[in-house]
Amino acid sequence: MTRRTTEQQRARELQRAEGISYHAALDRVREQNAVDTAPQDTTTEPAPAAPAVAYVLQPTEAEAAEGIVPEELGVRALPADASPVQRARAEAVWRTVDDPARPCRCSGTGCRHGEPCDDDSACGGRLVHVDRHPGSLWVVTHWFDVYACAACGDEFGMEVGLPDLPWGETQARENGQTSTIVYDGVRHPNFLDPDDIEEYETDLETDYYDHLNSNVHCEDCGAGSGSPYEECTCYEGFEDDGQECEAVPA
Repeated sequence: MTRRTTEQQRARELQRAEGISYHAALDRVREQNAVDTAPQDTTTEPAPAAPAVAYVLQPTEAEAAEGIVPEELGVRALPADASPVQRARAEAVWRTVDDPARPCRCSGTGCRHGEPCDDDSACGGRLVHVDRHPGSLWVVTHWFDVYACAACGDEFGMEVGLPDLPWGETQARENGQTSTIVYDGVRHPNFLDPDDIEEYETDLETDYYDHLNSNVHCEDCGAGSGSPYEECTCYEGFEDDGQECEAVPA
C-alpha cells in the first residue's frame, strides 16, 4: 500500500470522524495547512518573476476562441533569441491541430502530420500529429511522437531526433557520473513533478480504499462481507478444480 503522508493520515481521520468523502476531507486538511503555514509577517522580498516571452506570433481569432494561448503555438511563436528552455517547452506544449490539411504547430522536424495513413486497410485518411514528448532517459535530443489517423483513428508512436531542440541537459556529478536535468515546463513521462507524484499516490490510495469499502464480497470465501479489510483466500485459476474468486454485489 502506498505510504501515507501526514496530510493523508489527517484526511483519513477526518473522513472517519465526520463521514465525508476522502477527497472532501483532504481538501479541508490542505486548506487548514495553507492557513497554518501562511507567513504572518515577513520583510523578505518575493523572488523576481521570470521575464515574459516576447512572442512574435499571436493566436488568430479562431484559435483564441478555442482558448489557445501564444505558448501553445510552438517554437515559431518564439523570438530568435529564445533560450533552450523556452524552445524545449514550446516543443512540448504546442496545441494539436485536428485538421491534417492545416500545418502542425510543432517545429516541423521529423513531423508526419498530413501524411497518408499507414494502415494496411488503405483507409485513405491522413495523419494528425497528436503529441511530442521526451523519448529517452539519457539522450536529451531524442523525442517521441504520437500520431493518429483522422479517418480510421489508428494511433501509433515513433522516435524522432531533434539535435537543435534538446529537452534537457546532462550535468556532471562529483562521483564522475552524470545526471539528466529536464527543462522546466517539459513533461517527461519518466520523471514526474513533485505535485504529480503526490496526486498519483493520492489517487492510488483513494482507489485502494474505495475498493475496500465497496459493497462487494466473494461468493466462495465470503471476503468483504464483513470487514472491508478481509482479503479473498481463493486461488484464482486453480488448475485442480478451476475455482475462481468472483466478486459480486452483496
